[in-house]
Amino acid sequence: LIFPGRSQLADRLCLFLAWCLLLLTLPLSLFFCVRIVTEYKRVVIFRLGRLLGSKGPGIVLTLPMVDERKFVDLRVRVLDVPLQEMLTCDSLVIAVNAVVYYRLSDPIASLNSIKDPYALTRNLTQTTLRNVVGARTLSDVVSDRQEIAQSAAKSLDQG
Repeated sequence: LIFPGRSQLADRLCLFLAWCLLLLTLPLSLFFCVRIVTEYKRVVIFRLGRLLGSKGPGIVLTLPMVDERKFVDLRVRVLDVPLQEMLTCDSLVIAVNAVVYYRLSDPIASLNSIKDPYALTRNLTQTTLRNVVGARTLSDVVSDRQEIAQSAAKSLDQG
C-alpha cells in the first residue's frame, strides 16, 4: 500500500534520528560532520537523495548517513583537442588541433544536468572545430587563424 505523505514522514523521521545521533555523540561526531571547503571548490549537498544546495567556501556542516557531499572544482581546466583531419570547403584535407581553457560556473548544473561535463566539453569542442574549419577554404584557414579562434570561442560559449 502506498500512503500519501509517507515519504515526507519518513524523511522527517530519518532527519530527526540523525540529529539525535549527532547530539548524543557530539564531540566525536564533529569529525564526521564539519568539512572545510577551499576557495576554489564548492560542495553540493544531497539530503536523502534530494538536492539541498551548493555551499562553500568555508565551514560546511553536514549530517552523517543523511547527507551526501559532492565536491566540484571551479578552477580553470585545460583540454587538449587531439589532431584531427578535416575537409575544408575547397575539398582539401588539413590536420587541425586545439587547446581549450574552460571552467565550471554552476556546480549544481554540472552535477544535475550533465553526466560528464568534461566529455561534453571535449565533444562540443571537436564538433565546433569541424564546423568552423569545414566552412572555410584553405587560404581562409591559413590567413584568418584569429578569426577562426574567435568564431569557435563564440560558438563554444553559446553551447
